[in-house]
Amino acid sequence: MGFASIVATALGIILLIVTAYVLVSGVLVASETVVDAQKDMTELQVKMLGTSLDITNASTQEVIVYNSGNEPVRDFTNLDLYIDNGGGWVLYRYNTDWTANKSYMNPGKSIAISHTIGSPYEVKIVTPNGISAYGEAP
Repeated sequence: MGFASIVATALGIILLIVTAYVLVSGVLVASETVVDAQKDMTELQVKMLGTSLDITNASTQEVIVYNSGNEPVRDFTNLDLYIDNGGGWVLYRYNTDWTANKSYMNPGKSIAISHTIGSPYEVKIVTPNGISAYGEAP
């Protein structure tokens, strides 16, 4: 009988150790996931704070956009151009209705976006991280 009690105690201790290991590893995985998500959000917010655009000219054939921030704009495939000709805002996606003279926009540089939309009254451009610039045609 004494031997069965020792075996049961040893088995109970082993089960407690295994359970503690599983719980601790689960907590570590969860905290690592939270830390990674916080790091990604911080990186995104830093990019948003560093992004700033200005529309310096809006004419019948092109829109000039100036990067007045300290973050380069590189992902033109997700850059949206909205133009209002007096009938409401219309979205024009990159490479379908307009073309840019460069594939990126460094801080302190401008891009010319050529379009065949007509004479705009108002122009808005929105970056992939949600920063926008607004301008009116002269």
